[in-house]
Amino acid sequence: MVVSAKEHQTEVVSSSYCLSYPDSEIEDYNAINTGVYEGEGLEEIKSKILYNSPYYTYGIYPSLCMKIIHRSRLEQYIYSVPDNVTLGEDAACSFPILFSCNKMVVLRENTGYHYRQIGTSMMNYYDPKKLDRVISVMNYMEGIFAPFYSKYSRQIDMYYTQLIKELVKNELLGNARYEEKKEKISTLVQKEYVTRTLRDLSDFPITYRTFFWLIKKQKFAILNIGYTMYKKIKK
Repeated sequence: MVVSAKEHQTEVVSSSYCLSYPDSEIEDYNAINTGVYEGEGLEEIKSKILYNSPYYTYGIYPSLCMKIIHRSRLEQYIYSVPDNVTLGEDAACSFPILFSCNKMVVLRENTGYHYRQIGTSMMNYYDPKKLDRVISVMNYMEGIFAPFYSKYSRQIDMYYTQLIKELVKNELLGNARYEEKKEKISTLVQKEYVTRTLRDLSDFPITYRTFFWLIKKQKFAILNIGYTMYKKIKK
């Protein structure tokens, strides 16, 4: 990656990664092919960096650990991410850089970063502060993505669905009373940027279209019953 950065004098070099489980490893690749991108070629891949079909596929993964970024470009965005953004913080920094850069190298076959997978990861447990964390990152992204929204609006909104899904999954995972779950999900759904994001569900696969329609219409009882049945079947 360092060799590519020096050779091509680029602002960003992005690689893929390897999921490391206790008994196996799986290489996970960016959707965008290996290449040196600038000019029209760069503009073409920028249209699918944050979201690429089928749902949900990143064009380029957001994690900073898979990238080399020119210091001047990194400093432009990394220091503006507030301390209360503790979910999606990599995306809050990396995607404005990817949207605004003038040259990028993608090394799709490079999977040198090993992402260790363990069952006790915080992503697998209920987080009572998840609503605050989701709102914090979405509020910040609304500002930092504003200069890019007219060109990449659908990508940004599709990324927001990942955050919405993250909150709903978290609340359904918890053992709080139904009314408490409903209140937290409703608080997020009433945000203007969530209303905008869920306005058009036509290009979602049927399963996710139904899921997000239930959220949009605030049919939380059906979501709760469905998830309870899913957990029983899974056992």
